[in-house]
Amino acid sequence: MANADVVVMPIPRKRLSTFQQAMLSLYWFSTSLHWAAILIITLPSQAAFIAGDEFKGRGLGLILAVGALVSMIAAPFLGAYSDRIRTRWGRRVPFIVIGVAMNVLGLIALAYIPRAGDYSTLLPYVLAFMWVEFWNNVASAPYSALIPDMVPPEQRGSASGWLGLMTMLGNFVGGLAGLLMGLIGGITGIYWLIIVAMIVGAAGTVIFVKEPPAPERKPFNYRNLLGVMVVFGFAALGSIILNALALIRVAPNDALAQLFGTVACSAGSQQLCLDVSPGFAIAVTIGSLPLGLILVWLGAQVAGRWEQIWAAVRDWFQRYNDFVWVFLTRFLVTMGVYTVQEFLQFYLRDAIGVYKLFGIQVADTSETAVSFFLITLLIGALISTLAAGMLSDKYGRKSMVYISGALQGLVALILIPFHDFTLAVLLGIVFGLGFGAYQSVDWALAADVLPSEDYAKDMGVWHVAQVLPQMIATPFAGFFLDAFQKIGKTPAVNQPTLGYTVIFLMSVVYFALGTVFVSKIKKVR
Repeated sequence: MANADVVVMPIPRKRLSTFQQAMLSLYWFSTSLHWAAILIITLPSQAAFIAGDEFKGRGLGLILAVGALVSMIAAPFLGAYSDRIRTRWGRRVPFIVIGVAMNVLGLIALAYIPRAGDYSTLLPYVLAFMWVEFWNNVASAPYSALIPDMVPPEQRGSASGWLGLMTMLGNFVGGLAGLLMGLIGGITGIYWLIIVAMIVGAAGTVIFVKEPPAPERKPFNYRNLLGVMVVFGFAALGSIILNALALIRVAPNDALAQLFGTVACSAGSQQLCLDVSPGFAIAVTIGSLPLGLILVWLGAQVAGRWEQIWAAVRDWFQRYNDFVWVFLTRFLVTMGVYTVQEFLQFYLRDAIGVYKLFGIQVADTSETAVSFFLITLLIGALISTLAAGMLSDKYGRKSMVYISGALQGLVALILIPFHDFTLAVLLGIVFGLGFGAYQSVDWALAADVLPSEDYAKDMGVWHVAQVLPQMIATPFAGFFLDAFQKIGKTPAVNQPTLGYTVIFLMSVVYFALGTVFVSKIKKVR
């Protein structure tokens, strides 16, 4: 945490032209396209390609959890380092250039590593995904501070609008990639599309954006930040262990088999997997967070610094209570988004199967079909992104969060009983209206309550609220999807989409809590 006793004078910022604001947010377009295409299209498809249909949920959860752990830990430290580095090219630009170059190498690896049903490719694929997460954060963590660095307070609303617009456009183009698979060479072609977008977006921002002079360096305690990251890391560890256990093949006499019991890895399979119960899954996922807190407490006690650390933490929470509530609100809303978004392709395949839009067959595969939902989602998001920023200036940011949470939760509820492709595509507009409204005011909420002038570090901590759900919501939902789908397919239950009922209800709870907690923010109306 930054030293609270250091008095920081506001940095004067020049007004930016419309073109400068567009170029400042251009890299948001590229990185949004990057993650939309990977998280919604290529990663779910490749997880099923490697792990098979029976374990697609847990395979996806494991890949996301391990990669996101790297992102979550890297972003605050890289941000803090870029706050303090001084180069002839600026504090942020060198990170963007190097990060994008190394990110591209990882994307090439992701494109060519997977082999159908070959578990030996899972480890190198996970390592390549970790590489992409790390180097993407080398670029993105310092880049996220460019807007607070450069934008004067009176232009914060328009800057937030440009950020939201570029993010939605990137998501839109990334979502279209599924429709273009046959034209650009399938999954491999999508990765090359991402590579081109990353290079062009980074080049536009680096060439046309000139960083302001760096402020005076301030003291910073990395040990406090390390303690926070240890707690967050252990919060995700349970999900990583859970999904890894579920993918292990065992013999009947193995120690793990004796402990958990065994089950056929898939219908008719001769291979045995661990029979990990939902009760154990809940215990491991929930119990990992207090384990991290206990380890931090023990380490502080051994070092004789617990009282000092606890006093600093308590003081920080009191000073920056609004930032804590913004973090928690973003965390919960993002939990809901990932619980729906990451399993949408599987839902279309397992619950709908026939992709007729108003009676016309428009797709043959779930990879292509999901693009139709994403197109309508992003149309709705583009509409609300432009409108929500202006409305939030008039009616307050909280009202936009209330509306967005209600719309997204409503869609998850409707998808549970109704399994119709046309309805799902139309509901994409409703979900998009909520998603876009939240994205439009999300950055402005954080910017209004940032704790210090360490923008990259603070935005890195805020970024944890976006990444941590990948390690908790997605693996957690992935495990319960597989487990309850198996239960639902038994003759006694006979509810073949039970898994989707469970995880969509989970998303409704996340949206509801995130919507309610925004009322606790005092500084923002």
